[in-house]
Amino acid sequence: MYRLFGDGMGASPMAGGRSRFECPVCCKVLSTSHGLRRHINDRHTVHLTSYRCYVCHKEYRTPNSLQNHIYVYHKREGKS
Repeated sequence: MYRLFGDGMGASPMAGGRSRFECPVCCKVLSTSHGLRRHINDRHTVHLTSYRCYVCHKEYRTPNSLQNHIYVYHKREGKS
């Protein structure tokens, strides 16, 4: 699916001794392998399902994107 660059541990060092994980599709650099996997899934994977906000009906490609949208835009709705 993707490859991680560097020292055999899946990463190459950044300044300060931290690891870097580079997306092989768009070259975005992420600081964790989990972040890279999530980035690839969110940005470079075809999603056959969409996730719709129950408040405003906007559609998202991933459940994580929908959850973030609800938290940012609708977290105060229904609270006094």
